[in-house]
This record gives sequence, C-alpha cells and structure tokens, in this order.
Amino acid sequence: MSIWTSGHLSPDGLYWWDGRRWYPTESADGCWRFDGTGWRPIPGREKPGFFAAPTWVRAAGATWLLVLMALLVGGLATHSEGSDVRAVAGSAAGLGLATVALCGILGRRRMMGWLWFVALFLTIAAVMYYVGAMLDPATGPASGGDDLAAVGLIVIGIPLTAAILLVVWAAAGLGMLTRLIRRR
Repeated sequence: MSIWTSGHLSPDGLYWWDGRRWYPTESADGCWRFDGTGWRPIPGREKPGFFAAPTWVRAAGATWLLVLMALLVGGLATHSEGSDVRAVAGSAAGLGLATVALCGILGRRRMMGWLWFVALFLTIAAVMYYVGAMLDPATGPASGGDDLAAVGLIVIGIPLTAAILLVVWAAAGLGMLTRLIRRR
C-alpha cells in the first residue's frame, strides 16, 4: 500500500502521517498541496508564466525599449539632416551600455527567454536604421542605391545579427557569473 493512501493529516494540515513518519503536504515549489487523497493546486500559487517578472525588471525593459526607439528615431532624423555623426555614435554607445546592463540583469535573474526579445528588437532597430539610411535621397533609385542597399543589407545584416546575439548572451553570462560569485 502506498504511503499516500493510508494515514492522516496533522491538525494544522501541513503534514501527512503514513504510520512511520510525517511528510510535508506542500510541494517543494509551493504550488501543490496533498489533501489525503491526491495532490491539488493551491489557488493563487500557480507557477509563473514566461512573462512573469518583477515590476522593476519590466520597467527596466520598457525604459530600454524607449531608449532604443529614441535612438532609432533620432538617428534617422540626424542622418537625413546630415548632422554630426558623433551624436548618433554617443547615443549608440549609451544604448550599448544600457543593453549590457539589461542583459546582465536578465542573466542574473535567469530570465533567458527575454534575451531573445532584446536581440530581436536590437536586430530590427539596426535593420530599420540601415534601411532608413539607404532611403536617403542621395542614394536613391537614380544613383543605383536600391541595388546597393539590398546587397548591403544582406552582407551587413548577418554579421550584425551574430554580433548582437554575441553581446546579448555574453552580457547575460556575466550576469549569471555575478550570481555565482555572490553566493561564495
């Protein structure tokens, strides 16, 4: 006979007596409780889903996304006006630092699924910036800019995506490393 079919619950309901010893009635993850007949889910304690994250992590991600969009819009505007490249480079450096910080936070919290979204948004933004730069009137269809833009997108896009993935996962790895170092 199984230990779970004979016995009784403790008066507080936290343990199950099988005749030899007491067993906890709550699962290790805190989502299930044994009631004497079977395991039942505890209401309000379901395992968090993929998008479950503390509010401050979601706020950091939203802030990062706003910085990314501001860089994209600002970079395209300054490129079309022919203004200083240093402003765009400075904004890109700031975004790079923000990306490393966000990926480090996500890696430390072991939220690896979110890293794919970061890489996806960075790649989309880089491709949009490149396409926007190629739509500049100086490189328009009359000058053969369309053919060059298509070739450039293919030639630059694949290594750029690989570089983005490398930076995102390296930063996450540093975040995980800080978690391990802190424990010792």
